[in-house]
Amino acid sequence: MQAASIGRQLIAAGPNQHFSQITNLSFKNNQLSVPGYKFNEAKQWNDTGSSTLLATGFALKTGSQVLAKIAPAHSNSAICLGREVVINNQLSSMPDGTRVALSMAEAFSIPKSAGDCEVVIYLSPGINALGRYFPPGSINDLLLPWVVSMDGSKVPPDLTYGKLQRDRLKRSITDSKTIEYDEATETAEFIEPTETTTEKGNILEESTDVPMEVDDMTLDFSAPQTTAADAAGVELLNTDDYSRDAWDVMDLASFLEFAINSTHCLEILHKSGHKHREVRANAFHVSMHSGAVRFAHFGNRSESLEKTGGPSQLVLRASGLIPPDDDTTGVSRSDGSEKGRDDDDLASEFGELRDTRKVKEAICYLAPEQTGTGETNIEDHRTDLYALGVLFWTMAVGNGTLPFDGSPVEILHKVVQSKPSEVHEVRRDIPIVLSAIISKLLSKSPDARYNSAIGLKNDLMECQKRLTLSCASMETPGNALMSDVELIPPFELGEHDMFLELTIPGDLFGREKEMQEIRTVIRSLEAAPSGQVHSLDSGSILSRTRKLLYGQSTVSFAALSNGSNVSVGYSNASFGGAGTSSGDTRMIEATVQTGKDDLTGMSGIEDSIGEVGSPARVSSSDSALVKGIPPAYSTYTHPRANASSSTMPPPGSTFAPLGHSFEHHSQSHHSHSLSHTSISLSHSTVSGGSIRNHRTAQAHSIVISGPAGIGKSTLVQMNQAYWRRQGLWGHAKMVKDQASPFTAVLTSLSSVLRQLMMFQSERQVFVSLLKARLGQQIYELPLLYHGVPELRDLLGAFGVHLAEPQVLLSTEELGARFQTLVDIVYSSLADVKPLALVLDDIHFADKSTMELISLLADSKSRMLIMTTCRDDDVATVKKVRRIFSNKNRTTWIDLAPLDSEALGNLVSTTLQRSKEDIAPLARLVARVSCGNPFLARNLLQTVWRQRHIWYEWGINTWQYNLEAIEQTVHAQQLISAPTDISFLVAHFRELNEDAQQYLIWASIFGPTCIPLVREDPNREEFIGCLVQAAESSATRGAHELALHAFKDARSLLGDGSWHDSPERTKDLTLKLAELYGSQGNHESSDQLIFETLAHVQGPADRAHALRLRGRNRFVRKDFESAFNDIVQALDALNIKLPTKISPFELDDSFNEVKAKILLTGFDELLELPRSMNPLTDLAVSLMADCATSAFWGCPNIFGMPEYIGIQIINIALTDGVSPGTAQGLFWCLGGASERRHMYRFCSDLAKLGLQMAYKFGSTSDKCRCETLFSAFASGYSPEPIRTIIPRVEAAITEASSAGDRVYEAFARCHALSLRLYCSEHLSDLVPYAEEIVTDIRAWAVNSDTNSLAMGILMTIRALAGETDGRTVDNAFDTEKWKEAHFLHKLHDSSGNFNVVMNWYNSFKISGLYGLGFYTRAAELGFDVYATRSSHPSHRHIRYGLFFHSLAMIQCIRHGDISATQREQYLQQIDINQQYIKAWVSPSPANNSAWHALVQAEMASLEGNPEAFKFYDNAIKIAVNDDWIMEEAWALYLEGSHFLRCGVEGLGSELQARGIARHRQWGAFGIVNHLNQPVGVVPIPFKRQIFSVEAGVQTDATEIAETLQLDIAEEVPNTGSKPSQDDTSILTATDLAAVLRWSQIISSDINLSSSLQRLTEIAIENSGAQEAAFVMKTDEGDYTVVTSCVPPQPCIVFEQPKSIRRIGDPLKRAVLQHCLNSRSRVYFAESTNEPRFAQEAALSVTRSVICVPFSNNRGQTYGALYLGSHYAFSQTNLALLSLLSQQASISIANALLFQSVQQATKANLQMIQFQRQALEEARASKEDAMKATKIKSNFLASMSHELRTPFRYPDSFYLCL
Repeated sequence: MQAASIGRQLIAAGPNQHFSQITNLSFKNNQLSVPGYKFNEAKQWNDTGSSTLLATGFALKTGSQVLAKIAPAHSNSAICLGREVVINNQLSSMPDGTRVALSMAEAFSIPKSAGDCEVVIYLSPGINALGRYFPPGSINDLLLPWVVSMDGSKVPPDLTYGKLQRDRLKRSITDSKTIEYDEATETAEFIEPTETTTEKGNILEESTDVPMEVDDMTLDFSAPQTTAADAAGVELLNTDDYSRDAWDVMDLASFLEFAINSTHCLEILHKSGHKHREVRANAFHVSMHSGAVRFAHFGNRSESLEKTGGPSQLVLRASGLIPPDDDTTGVSRSDGSEKGRDDDDLASEFGELRDTRKVKEAICYLAPEQTGTGETNIEDHRTDLYALGVLFWTMAVGNGTLPFDGSPVEILHKVVQSKPSEVHEVRRDIPIVLSAIISKLLSKSPDARYNSAIGLKNDLMECQKRLTLSCASMETPGNALMSDVELIPPFELGEHDMFLELTIPGDLFGREKEMQEIRTVIRSLEAAPSGQVHSLDSGSILSRTRKLLYGQSTVSFAALSNGSNVSVGYSNASFGGAGTSSGDTRMIEATVQTGKDDLTGMSGIEDSIGEVGSPARVSSSDSALVKGIPPAYSTYTHPRANASSSTMPPPGSTFAPLGHSFEHHSQSHHSHSLSHTSISLSHSTVSGGSIRNHRTAQAHSIVISGPAGIGKSTLVQMNQAYWRRQGLWGHAKMVKDQASPFTAVLTSLSSVLRQLMMFQSERQVFVSLLKARLGQQIYELPLLYHGVPELRDLLGAFGVHLAEPQVLLSTEELGARFQTLVDIVYSSLADVKPLALVLDDIHFADKSTMELISLLADSKSRMLIMTTCRDDDVATVKKVRRIFSNKNRTTWIDLAPLDSEALGNLVSTTLQRSKEDIAPLARLVARVSCGNPFLARNLLQTVWRQRHIWYEWGINTWQYNLEAIEQTVHAQQLISAPTDISFLVAHFRELNEDAQQYLIWASIFGPTCIPLVREDPNREEFIGCLVQAAESSATRGAHELALHAFKDARSLLGDGSWHDSPERTKDLTLKLAELYGSQGNHESSDQLIFETLAHVQGPADRAHALRLRGRNRFVRKDFESAFNDIVQALDALNIKLPTKISPFELDDSFNEVKAKILLTGFDELLELPRSMNPLTDLAVSLMADCATSAFWGCPNIFGMPEYIGIQIINIALTDGVSPGTAQGLFWCLGGASERRHMYRFCSDLAKLGLQMAYKFGSTSDKCRCETLFSAFASGYSPEPIRTIIPRVEAAITEASSAGDRVYEAFARCHALSLRLYCSEHLSDLVPYAEEIVTDIRAWAVNSDTNSLAMGILMTIRALAGETDGRTVDNAFDTEKWKEAHFLHKLHDSSGNFNVVMNWYNSFKISGLYGLGFYTRAAELGFDVYATRSSHPSHRHIRYGLFFHSLAMIQCIRHGDISATQREQYLQQIDINQQYIKAWVSPSPANNSAWHALVQAEMASLEGNPEAFKFYDNAIKIAVNDDWIMEEAWALYLEGSHFLRCGVEGLGSELQARGIARHRQWGAFGIVNHLNQPVGVVPIPFKRQIFSVEAGVQTDATEIAETLQLDIAEEVPNTGSKPSQDDTSILTATDLAAVLRWSQIISSDINLSSSLQRLTEIAIENSGAQEAAFVMKTDEGDYTVVTSCVPPQPCIVFEQPKSIRRIGDPLKRAVLQHCLNSRSRVYFAESTNEPRFAQEAALSVTRSVICVPFSNNRGQTYGALYLGSHYAFSQTNLALLSLLSQQASISIANALLFQSVQQATKANLQMIQFQRQALEEARASKEDAMKATKIKSNFLASMSHELRTPFRYPDSFYLCL
């Protein structure tokens, strides 16, 4: 608005100021009324992105023709028009200035009441001769020549010739219909053909050859010139295919004349100090009478073509990548009938073709620096020269041909990445030198173009001069023909080029090393495999299918106004999680317009949606993982059902009480799927398989630090064009005190999405991948629409429309939800195409943005994060280092000041002089700038503006006054740093007065204006704006911004606000209290809550305030006080909770509610009505929170969580179901199942709770119920425990979607424990557990949940052999983690130490037993049993007690305890057995193995002969139910029993098999303990007598080897073929990954590249800390070819070093052994390998894999070595073995290719030598023949001379 006002001031300040005083001005209904003028109706300027209107008219007094430009006030067009007036005024004062622009008559503003616009009137320039050479849309419509129509009247050619072309196109489209085209409205309508229209069409077609008279000149459009390219059949791209031969092709002389004149116009404009920035065909006007060339405008585009490095909305819409703004459906005919879709499409095609052509043409004129995607974004006068080069190219080629073809987005990409064809190659008669001039103008780098228009004009004039001479010479008789002569002989270009201003080159100086580091990281990321394996369809959606996507079939997502539960799916597929509460209600509505046949419409819809590439569809019956439990996101409701209709669950998801069947539901659902067209997004449930796929890739980070102005941003920018050749580039700059939340990150995402739209197949895959990853969380995507509208457009292009979510979440949950959304979107983008995220000036980022950046840095996708940071703020630098220091793929680049050589190059290149000439100035610049490139550039620009550096035109070189420069430096203090206030003040004073005033006023706005607004009468409007901004920020998790806005709004209310506006004050105060609490400022939060409680009396308000205070205390681990606050809140709602509950009262309450449940029925409970009372929902929600607080903080109050759950059920039975009712069911069954042993009833009740959550609950309720099911019911549920893993993973997704960090942490802990129970490989579990601990610690430091996760992590480490493990006190210690310190800190910080330690010790017992510390395990188990009530119905207690019993049996067996202890142990073993047995009956699959194994051990201890049978039974149960750990212990303990009974052979074999099973799941800590020699070692057999089953992963080891040491595995290498055991443990995903890696390696035949990629892939997917590849040389020695030590990139040695020079002795010894024995080497623990024990003691490497590589003849030519500080798993070995087998073929081929190259090179050299020898021989022969000839001649001459005296003896004698 201010800019528009400035434009008006500039207009008023022009030479015609008196016109602004004219009255009776108006502009209404497109009719301009100005005294003294008569104007026609104004029309829209037919130009891309312009909102300016044009009106033609004449002056009443003189009759002269005039032209008016009209721009709406306060618009970008008004600013452009104001700039045009300013430029015209300045040009009028310059020589020749008035000749290069239109003559301005008047400029004025029309007030708001009369039209509210800006008007400039020009004298009409007359006919524009460019109309002969360009389509009407390419130049100004109202400045075209007027032509004669058939009836003799004059009409614009757009209404005659253009219409003829349209008529031709119409007849080519349809033979049965004709289109009536309305030029005024630019609409088309089909009419039936009649005799009149047909005849008219024929007449028009026949009359196309009629010449059109224009004044005294004739423009013959009928016979355009034919170019050489046409004659040669060269296919040219035309902006309008139907108008290829419509316009003349300019001859060479006319072209040079126009080029010189247009360049002169640009020269004058640049001399005035302005740049045009929109040079193109319609920017010029050529007079038909005089041929004068003038500017028609100085830029009029009000809508950009580019936005932050990507195509703008205008370009995307023109490319058909996003739906049009208006909907053409439903347009009626003039007779009132509705037009068909085909009519609409064909009728709108003309407008689409016209608009698309205009956009494409406008983009072609953009310079690379204007696209935002080049190496520089700095625009100067050379940008205009580039656009002028495009204009020259187009005019020279002719026929409206553009230099780039394709869609608008493709052209935008080609502007930077492609170079147009040479003009002389397209048009053969164009001289090469003229083509070279145009190519120089079209250089991508501004430094390679002309320095000024002067140099260009000089070269063009030289061309004109040489052309004249050539033509004159050809007219001379006898000279050569024109075809044999170069019309313009070549000459050196730019000889007379000059500088109009000082231009600093855009090249980097002195940053070669840093640039190489960045390029190395980029190349390593290119070679890295993608983080995900996609199996998505990649069918393309072409622009012609837009009518299906945009008109016929759409998938719309809208929020329901009531609480109905609606969900639909593709055909029989189900969509997840549509069941919601009133606060989280969603509907997927499919709107299908299909005509008559519904089945046809359904087919078309499914086909179109299927093209998106969604994952495979499965029936909901197959997706139900557990019978009776709803699978994640699988409720179903008829899409056309009313809000009050009941829900129809899918098959397998409806609760079936006691024997009920599910089959009828499946049939019913199937029938509905066939009869109705229901559409939804497909969801991919998280697999419960291996977690190895979760960490196949990781983001790379580059942090560039340095002082201000050192060149950080420039260094990053120089890599943009390089990266965008194969990936996406998102660049955003952080701004201090940014008003909008996450502006920089969202701006970058917006740019990336616009780039993605340029790639059709990739955007399909992205949408499909995004839907699959988000699941139900897709409903939250509209949260990003405000900052990323492109996401809405992209999803809308595929028929996905989402409504703004209305979920009510807590403040903490909002931020987590938003961050998760952004992370998923970014990671999905990175998995589709490589993604670079550039965040400039990260030191300005706020806390919320920093948290989001940290989350992105942890991404497991192929993403490159580049950040720049100043190093002057120590606190900020520490914060940045804290974010990236833990990332093992971070490259740190600290930029140092430039040295004197680099600064010398900068000055020398800028002034275009040698280093010797500018040496004094370079030294001054180095001294003043201190090596800062910004200061150096600024110094040069400043002294140039002060004329101390000037361009000497006479000698065509730059000159400088060193003495004056030195005086200026000291006088103006130019030595200050860019951030120094004196530096800013000095530059501020250089601005003109108006700019200074503008900046002063702008500085007032912000927080400092709040006191001024407080007294303003419109204060309420300001408060509303602040509240709206705060809520928007809070919704997106930007708590700091929301806090500031709410504080400002609260301060505007004043001191008496509680009296004047209590409701608003209460809302703002509670919002502030919640935000303060989320920021950790609990003291301020509690003060505001206290203030609120003192002023409010309403029960809901008081309950809300008390709940906030309870949350604050819960976070501070004051659980008891938090519980009391919630009790007070419930008391405010008239719900009383007892302070003490007796067991009898609890039993009576439970029996009562149980009777009600059974009486009502489980199916009927699902049909209970939804509660309509908001106070009921609030009460139930508070009671759920109260149960959580009681669970953690009130263990002394017996049964409180269970009692609260009972009360929640009673409320549901009487008042209806609330979203939190499902949680009440779980709290009720938690204690009841243990105390009453009603496991089956409680299991059914838990399944009912899950279904209630999915029907009535919010996203948060669902995640909580899934987590509570895993905690309270999974242990005694009849389903195998491993089937619960997908449910817990779904709970994690739900919690992430809801932003519920507390329950997400609980869910992740339970997921980790379940994976441990199922014996997933520990090498995979260790990093998975470490990631969980890191995430939970980041969410809340010193939280008790983190202690729970840490308890599992330290157990996994111990079992995996990654801890000290030598003594019981340090059994779980690592180098960085000490258990004693952790427990001490936990004791001081935990809110309920006993509850936490029960969990912690339960897992610790298993680790102690596995490492052989039986005594400590036996002691610890008593504490676990004593505190078992703190975790009722939790499986970890029985897990710990199982190992407690085994440890006590070992203590009794060793006899190191007293009789009293023995008796105590025996009693506790019996108690533990009874405790475990209680779950055996309801869940035999999950608990029988534990009970059976302890029973067998007790039988062995007692000497019971039935012990053998008990052991066999335990093994049978473990094998049948797939319990690997239990099977391993059963085998080993049975073998020990055999040994004790004297059966050594069989016992040793069983022990070996047990150890092998432990090794199979990575329990090397247990393996190391069990392999320690104990007692007498049995004598091994002479040969192996026991066979090994193929399905068991065991090593072929002898008994003695098994009992002594874990030796290394050696497999003879027969072509590096892995064994069957290797591949049997690999999944389909693993095999697909190996195939993909093999393709990557084989894609490059170059040997070095193949080896580099192999090394990078191997280390990337094995987790190794070191990798190397050695290869055999021609001399027979082995050398290291590649080496990689993360996070450093892989190094390829140009001069390989011998393996004898390897410093690591273990690495050297293993490689030599592998190469000599030609067998692979693998050992998990180097210290246990006797052959390498000596070397292992000197190395830090613990685990090694070394695989030899052989050719097809069995000859070993190399080996791949991997070393790690952690144990490699069998899966790692199998993967690498298979990869090596595949890669060996590619490397052998590369070796063969290298040898062929060498042989070819040798042959070529030999041929060359032979040729040289042959030439030498030929030369020698010639020389010999020549010498012989000379000799013969000499002898002949001598003979003649000798014979002469004797022939004339008289003379001879006379001489004598």
